[in-house]
Amino acid sequence: MVAIKKPGVKSPAELARNMKILIYGQPGAGKTHFIGSAAYNPAVFGRILVLCPDPGALTLAFDPVVSAQVDIAEIGSTEDMEEWYEYLKIENAKLAMDDPARYRTLAIDGLSDITEMAMLESLAKTSAENPTRDPDMPSVDHHMRVAIIVRREVRRFRDLRDMTFIATALERTQIDQGTGKVYISPALGGKLAAEVGAYFDIVGYVYTDTVKVEGKEVVVRRMRVQTDGKVISKDRTRRLGVVLENTSLPNFVERIEGGQFILPE
Repeated sequence: MVAIKKPGVKSPAELARNMKILIYGQPGAGKTHFIGSAAYNPAVFGRILVLCPDPGALTLAFDPVVSAQVDIAEIGSTEDMEEWYEYLKIENAKLAMDDPARYRTLAIDGLSDITEMAMLESLAKTSAENPTRDPDMPSVDHHMRVAIIVRREVRRFRDLRDMTFIATALERTQIDQGTGKVYISPALGGKLAAEVGAYFDIVGYVYTDTVKVEGKEVVVRRMRVQTDGKVISKDRTRRLGVVLENTSLPNFVERIEGGQFILPE
């Protein structure tokens, strides 16, 4: 007897086509480039919406394949985030899966910027309520409020149905004052850096190395997806290895499904 799936029930293979990915690293390490790589596999990733509080999306402007598949929405406030969430949850979900206008991949390119934006809004609200208070000195309450906002935004965008979700963040380096050990994590403030990673299937740390090829120095982008005790990273699929040199979303899919895709240069 063939089992009949109840609404909302998916196979593991179907879930692999709607991954939840957090990518973090220094400016220029390739985070936005990684988002744009989804355009090279439209069968899986479809049309791509990038919510962008950071001007780094210019990276996506000069590849005709990417430009044809990606829409960029500038985000200037948490209210903008709210409006896009409502659109994706209601209007976008009404479109058929094969409708070319439907967004099937969502990226928030700049969680660190969203965190800063939420803090500035919180400080401005407090300053308006109490003009004598220093508007540049956040309190514990401000940090708690911002953490709640960022958690909420990540979780609800992540939970949109039938969508691949990607978020990027800057990196933060901390030194344990007792042991001197260095730790690298997303730059999200307080405990949020460690907590938010639990919301994703894959957490990748992107960085660049300079190697010599035929006597010339070449910059190579790499991504760590397994923790080494220093870098926060993970891979729930257990199919990506430890460090990837071809850091593209099509490569993720091919590795998870058993092959390897090389993104055109």
